[in-house]
Amino acid sequence: MLSNKQVSTRYNVILTTLSPRKNFAHCSTLESGCISKILCGVTGQEEQYRELYNYVTNLPDASAIKCVAIKWHSMLLCSPDQTNYEPMSYKINEHPGILLKKAARLFEQVANKKLDHLGVTHAQTVILIRLWEQDGQNQIELTKSSGLDQSTIVRLLDRMERDNLITRIRNENDRRVFNFYLTSVAKKVCQKLDVYSYEMTQIAHESFSKKDIEKLTQSILLIIDNLQQFLDSA
Repeated sequence: MLSNKQVSTRYNVILTTLSPRKNFAHCSTLESGCISKILCGVTGQEEQYRELYNYVTNLPDASAIKCVAIKWHSMLLCSPDQTNYEPMSYKINEHPGILLKKAARLFEQVANKKLDHLGVTHAQTVILIRLWEQDGQNQIELTKSSGLDQSTIVRLLDRMERDNLITRIRNENDRRVFNFYLTSVAKKVCQKLDVYSYEMTQIAHESFSKKDIEKLTQSILLIIDNLQQFLDSA
């Protein structure tokens, strides 16, 4: 735990750094990183930190610094005891976020290898499955149901139309909107996806017990929920 003198020094450094700035639009990456590290050391000192948090979040434009402040403020609220926290005490390659991203990337690579002879990619199966569940969705509906962003959806739909997997038909009630439908080729692919999904699950879950898989699933769902709540409240 930091001594009172260390906390006071760091706190004063932050205020000195922030005070002259009324607009953070041009705050450099180096400055943001330094302030972030300083903020890391303030954990466990709630009253001083909350004063700093309020100061930062009330500024006209505190984009980079505000994100850091909100992050650590959330940690203080969620964790009753932050006195034993040591910034960067973990190895970056063992961070859950890094591991989840690596697992997702490897999963997609293996899936693409398995799906290659069907003529579709793992990313395209996300759209195929959503349309298989409810054909005729428009772009906005597919964005919501797939969890992908608009730009990714646009690229996928354009490529899938080119590959004769979907057709787009202008909506009769709103000529500005297009609805997307599976082609006969895509429907045949969808009928085979269950088998590939099972194979992928077997590969990824090898040596896992049923109990381990259930626990892992619940943990990931909790992480997703926590992150979504943070975004919704920011």
